[in-house]
Amino acid sequence: MHLLPLTELKIPDNRIRRQFDEKEIASLADSIATKGLLHPPCLRNDGITLLAGERRTRAITLLHESDRPFTCEGQLVPPGYLPCTLAGELSEIDLLEAELEENTIRQDLNWQDHSRAVAELHALRETQHGAYDKSTREGWKASDTASEILGLVASGAQVTNLVRDSQVIAEHLDDPDVAQAKTKKDALKVIQRKKEAEHNAKLAEQFDTHRTPHTILQGDTLEILPTLPDGAFDVILCDPPYGVDAQSFGDMAGAAHEYDDTPEYFTLLIHRLATESYRLTKPQAHAYIFCDIRNFPQVMLALTLAGWDVWPTPLIWDKGNVGMLPRAEHGPRRCYESIVYAIKGDKRTTGVAPDVISGIPGLSSPRFGAEKPWQLYANLLKRSVRPSDSVLDCFAGAGPIIPAANALQCVATTIELSLEKYHYQLTRTEECLTTLSGNRAAPTQSENILSEILQLG
Repeated sequence: MHLLPLTELKIPDNRIRRQFDEKEIASLADSIATKGLLHPPCLRNDGITLLAGERRTRAITLLHESDRPFTCEGQLVPPGYLPCTLAGELSEIDLLEAELEENTIRQDLNWQDHSRAVAELHALRETQHGAYDKSTREGWKASDTASEILGLVASGAQVTNLVRDSQVIAEHLDDPDVAQAKTKKDALKVIQRKKEAEHNAKLAEQFDTHRTPHTILQGDTLEILPTLPDGAFDVILCDPPYGVDAQSFGDMAGAAHEYDDTPEYFTLLIHRLATESYRLTKPQAHAYIFCDIRNFPQVMLALTLAGWDVWPTPLIWDKGNVGMLPRAEHGPRRCYESIVYAIKGDKRTTGVAPDVISGIPGLSSPRFGAEKPWQLYANLLKRSVRPSDSVLDCFAGAGPIIPAANALQCVATTIELSLEKYHYQLTRTEECLTTLSGNRAAPTQSENILSEILQLG
């Protein structure tokens, strides 16, 4: 350790651009005064130019200005002096340490490099001091690394958001989907989603289709629908693509829309869906089809031509304060969606129900694009089904119709193109089976919640 008068220290001009939080510097000074200076700032070989450790230097300056003593390597540091080391005196691991310490606090690093630096610094500290052992309560903890970087005593969410998340991200940066995420938060979502998909895929391999009355199909709806038998279903309830190029919504949407949502595909789809749904349903049946309000006339015409009696106005789902902001600077948030309701034969409803569905908010953090709450599906099905009825969702997505049908003692058939969503549906079906067997309670299916959601009056 060397001692350099602070008056002789030179800080390169290209470092002055970085902003410093005075509260964080004060917290770091408190930490140094309490614990001592663990790692002196590093100077270039000229002995006066700062190479790494500007935050510590500012905290040391603050301590001297307030006449607060502190130690470094067990020695009391004289007033006005900066404890330091020279780059030429450092070993390879010491040079790595200086670089990592600096990189973890630089503001010009992208989130990928910063996450990697935090993870590497924590690994280095564990090598130097030993990983924390819960039984002996000795060793280096994540909170120690967080405190070193943040300049304060870190705990709780600060540790979670900084050290643990950085470690997770660093382990997955070779995945292009993770590395190309816009932010650290988005990267963590990608990692979590992929882990869930992998877990669901493993569960799907073990899933016994004979244990459930529901039929879960994976493939292209337009190819599978013609293979299904005539007159098999009492209700069609589905959420097809809207034909509004949702795949290009980007940050406006809560989750990515990974399906063909072009107007051309929508036009083909809606006419095939109209004719096939009429063939597949019993002589008396209902259909509920979500659609963009601007396409309501087109869906209505296609269903009418196929033989359906279409309700002249759409049902409206009031999502609450959840929805897209297509032009945030110029207009309101879209907080509702429309549903086409159609009748075949003389199918009666189970009771009087409003054409505006409220009290069922949209999902604030959907797993998939356009995902809807199962309670909404239960509300719609409740209007039309009786126990043991058969229902079809040919654009099933995350499978909200499965718990809805389960709650109403119906039999559901789903079709989904995405293998990831198909696996998730199987997992959801398994959870419903477990709930019915009494082994585990699913909070979303508690009787109290269900009775409130399914009230139609």
